Amino acid sequence: MVPILGFAPVGAWRFPWPWGGLASLLGLATAGFAISYVLAGAAIFVGTRWGRFFPSEFFASPRFVVACAAAVFVLVRYAAWVHAVDRDCNDDDIAYFAFVTRLLDTGTLIEPFSLRRLAAGYGGQTFLQSLIVAVGSETNAMLMDRGIAAAVCFGLVLGLFPARRPVHYAFALILTVIVPYPVLNSASHITGLAMFLTLFRTFLLVGDPAEASPGLLGLSGLVMAGAASLRPHFGFVVAVMAVGYWFYCYRRRQRSDGAPGYLTSLLGGVTLSRPVDGVVVSLLGVRPLSDFQGQPPARC
Repeated sequence: MVPILGFAPVGAWRFPWPWGGLASLLGLATAGFAISYVLAGAAIFVGTRWGRFFPSEFFASPRFVVACAAAVFVLVRYAAWVHAVDRDCNDDDIAYFAFVTRLLDTGTLIEPFSLRRLAAGYGGQTFLQSLIVAVGSETNAMLMDRGIAAAVCFGLVLGLFPARRPVHYAFALILTVIVPYPVLNSASHITGLAMFLTLFRTFLLVGDPAEASPGLLGLSGLVMAGAASLRPHFGFVVAVMAVGYWFYCYRRRQRSDGAPGYLTSLLGGVTLSRPVDGVVVSLLGVRPLSDFQGQPPARC
């Protein structure tokens, strides 16, 4: 419900990997652990953050009606993948689903003599799918990537717009829910998009790495590790994003002559000059990247 209504916190999507990886290393990532993990996370959210992300005035505002209308589209996308028979028998049946079953049965994915297992990644996607299969079956495994991850992406994109007007809900829906994504099998596709969006928003939260606290730098490291754990080649993209952002911050510190800043576009990483930046900000209601330095975005 949090990402569906547009209050997805930037940190909510980055915690499965440290605990899942540690549990897998210790041989504890069984079905019981997966179920307990989800229930504990839900209880912690309701007990500590429900009032923050769902203030009482939100339910009495017109924005609540817009959020409910957007929720219909997200729930339809979610429901369509609760039970899916669309699978790739050359990948899913003989490898990816088998890895999920093995993880739930043995609690670990350590198989040093399995080339297919080593080539499939570092276990992030397998652990995420195990959270679904622990209470379902392999026909429900697609729900994490095609349904839940799409809802999380919707919340992360919507969170970039502090005003959250109806046009912002429509933009987020088109970008993350309505437009179809090319997918082949149960490997990470939309979960990867969710992690890279989380990494982008985490960079906005951290600001200049030279001035950030060790805690924020550690959290950004967890997000990068989580994204890299989904698929092997995601690690290269994470490195490019991190180096590019750190280089941007370095150049920004070096400009002491009052030169205009730049906005790194969310779509395609296009660099825009300040005059164009102003047009984009006025049309979409997005604050420039420089405005986020050292402070969290609204309701992040």
